[in-house]
Amino acid sequence: MTTLFQVLKQPRFRLVRSFSVPYRTPIGCKFFSKLAGHLPCLEKLDLAGAKKMDMAKLRDLIDSFTRLRVLNVGDLYMSQSGDALQQALTCLVRANPLLESFEYGSSYHGGGMSEQLLHAIAALRHLKSLRLLGPTYRFDERWPTCPDRRWHNITLDFLLKILRASSPTLERV
Repeated sequence: MTTLFQVLKQPRFRLVRSFSVPYRTPIGCKFFSKLAGHLPCLEKLDLAGAKKMDMAKLRDLIDSFTRLRVLNVGDLYMSQSGDALQQALTCLVRANPLLESFEYGSSYHGGGMSEQLLHAIAALRHLKSLRLLGPTYRFDERWPTCPDRRWHNITLDFLLKILRASSPTLERV
């Protein structure tokens, strides 16, 4: 059976600039460092398909990629507390100061965002697109607490911080 990294070893993939983690791909602790080694020109990373991330894997991601321009973190389900995840995401955003687009879904850990993460996002000078998704709950007869993804956890103060900090480049929130 051919693995993903056996395919990516081929020289024609060295110039790939965009990569989406396939849905439900098993991710090992050194997945991102291997990916960075095989795809040195990577600028866009979509983690929406990644499942069961943990802090070791996020640390590997932070250490492996520092030149990303587009990052879709998706809904990270982690066994760690929301605070640990927020700290890791803050480090990830700070490690990639050239981010132009950032997408983050926060359904699984309460939907809040730490002040540090907000400041890290606000410090992104090249940010053009920001998408933050979280759960809201609507009544559904079949599932009374069915999550409905909406823009719920973005306060006006936060939007003003982002707009003031990134106003020269921000095109879409």
